[in-house]
Amino acid sequence: METNKKLSFFERINISVFKLENYGIFIGEKFSKSIKYFLLLILMIAIIVSLLDVYDFCKIINKTFDYIKNELPDFSYADGILKADEVVEAYDQEYKFYLYINTTDEINEETLKEYKTHIYDNGFGLILLNNKLYYYLNSNQLEYS
Repeated sequence: METNKKLSFFERINISVFKLENYGIFIGEKFSKSIKYFLLLILMIAIIVSLLDVYDFCKIINKTFDYIKNELPDFSYADGILKADEVVEAYDQEYKFYLYINTTDEINEETLKEYKTHIYDNGFGLILLNNKLYYYLNSNQLEYS
């Protein structure tokens, strides 16, 4: 077995994964080469995981835009007040996401409490009122006026 042969990164992966009998090649190498190989592996895995996350995020964004364009009633926003043509209560099974849009002026505390309870029980959701926005993610709640 040649120990002085310079191995490319992909040859190292091939030996590490498929040719375990040749693993002795790595024993005679400098520690710095091992660290460099390890860091390159971590970088490759991080890039792959990041690309998968970006792809999944793009799918969510596209699904959201399609939902807004095709399913939501017409709405407008002016002077800090949201107006929608109808009340929306929606649930997405894939992402376990609740969406409530109620821009009527006469929303009562009981209805708002019901909305919050549904979202709190499931952990993820959005409530849009005519002058407020409630966003829930797990136990974190954000409220915007």
